[in-house]
Amino acid sequence: VTYADHIFEPRKVQVGDVVWSGFPVINLPDLTELEVLAKVNEVDGPRLSIGQSAQISLDSYPDIKINGKIKEISQTAAKAGTSRSDTTKIFKVVVSLEKTLTDIMKPGMSAQVAIVPKENNPQILVPRPAVKFNNKQAQILKQIGEELQPITINILDSNPHFYAIADDGKTKQGDKLVINRN
Repeated sequence: VTYADHIFEPRKVQVGDVVWSGFPVINLPDLTELEVLAKVNEVDGPRLSIGQSAQISLDSYPDIKINGKIKEISQTAAKAGTSRSDTTKIFKVVVSLEKTLTDIMKPGMSAQVAIVPKENNPQILVPRPAVKFNNKQAQILKQIGEELQPITINILDSNPHFYAIADDGKTKQGDKLVINRN
């Protein structure tokens, strides 16, 4: 949880520092308007948009759900970890809250953020290896008895393991698909 006005001082005033009239010595945040600073994997970052809905739950109060909306999305991906071997990249996302629960929410608390997908169309998850691209058209091979039937699909979303395809009646949960092992 971070302050609504993004008031971050890089360090505290120390003995020997030169200060002048108007120099901020201390910032007192407005604790009635907190925001959540979320880190989103680079795979999901491009699918986010300003104003998109989110649901937040504090780690210390997991049963309490707070609605919010994406306010800011970083323009560039940043390295997630500090180790050299960690190649994961993230986008920093600021989520404004519908309400701040001042009696339990404090700056610096950990929270879980669930971004609500843009589309609420019925979807079916298909393993990535089952999808082939033919002339920029996504297709799957569905087994019907002894025959293989090519079906053109409409991909709505994806993650590293699955494509979410439109549930348009051409395929359904439980259909047998051919998976390419190449």
